[in-house]
This record gives sequence, C-alpha cells and structure tokens, in this order.
Amino acid sequence: AIDNFRKEFVKPLLDLMAEAKKTHGITVDNVREYLYARHAPERNELIRAQVLKMVEEIEKLSAEKDSAKNRKRIAFLEKSIAAKNGKGAGMTDAEAQKILDRLAKNVEGMRVLQRIGDLVDKINAFAIDNAVAYGLMTHARAKQLREMFEHYVPLKGFEEEAIDETLRVNLS
Repeated sequence: AIDNFRKEFVKPLLDLMAEAKKTHGITVDNVREYLYARHAPERNELIRAQVLKMVEEIEKLSAEKDSAKNRKRIAFLEKSIAAKNGKGAGMTDAEAQKILDRLAKNVEGMRVLQRIGDLVDKINAFAIDNAVAYGLMTHARAKQLREMFEHYVPLKGFEEEAIDETLRVNLS
C-alpha cells in the first residue's frame, strides 16, 4: 500500500514540483501559497457560518427568560466567537485572491500549480477513502468532510523544517 501511494501520489507530486521549479520558476513557497490561498476562502466561509449560528443562538437565548444556565451559555458562545472571529484561515478572502492573482501572472506556472492542487485533492480523497476502509472513519464523517471543503489543506501543524528538508532533497 505504501509503495502504491508513493508511486501514485508522492512521485508524481515531486515530479510536478520539480517541473514547476525548473521550467516556470515556481518555488516550494509558491506551491504553499497557492494551496493555502486556494483553500482559505472555503475555510473562512465555514468559520463565518459557525459564528453566525453562535450569534443566532445568543439572540435566541437573550430573548428567553434570564437564567444562570443561559448566561453561562451566552458567555461561552461570546468567548467562542471572539476566538473564531478574524481567525478563519489566517488570511482574508481578499488576501487569498491577491496571492492567486499574483501567481496567475505566470500563466504556465499557474497551470502546473493547478495540476499540483488537483493531485493534492486526490491525495486527500485517498486518505479519506483509506480511513473509511480501515475503520478509522465512518462513511457519514467521510461524506461530511468531502462536502465541507473542495480544496482542503492543513493550515497549521506541520514541522516546516522537516517539509522543507524533504522537498529540498527531492527537488534538487
């Protein structure tokens, strides 16, 4: 399974990144920027929807009879909103579009970035499919994840030095 994954996904991804660098001057940072900017608006939309639901719940609770339970829930929701507001993907939709517009000026490079993005989407689908196949995720959760984001990428949690070293070795 690991050899198939390497053959089907890892090698093609590294080959595309090497092609992007050699023929179009696209760097690993450009790939990161592209994937992040492509995902940011959908992540921001999810956060906006979550905040809106919390605001609506606060309004509903505020209209009800005052109680310690309601005050506690409202305080929790307000704290949650404060934590989420402005956080979203860590970049605004406008900032994401600005990055995509800048990268699109290199038309051929953008085509390779899009191919890289398509492959990353396939890797994510593969990961979800395997999580279901091995009983690590329910079909319902997999469906939810597939519907939540079209272009998911993790926005934090990777050791950048390890990623940089892996890419440096494989792209040089």
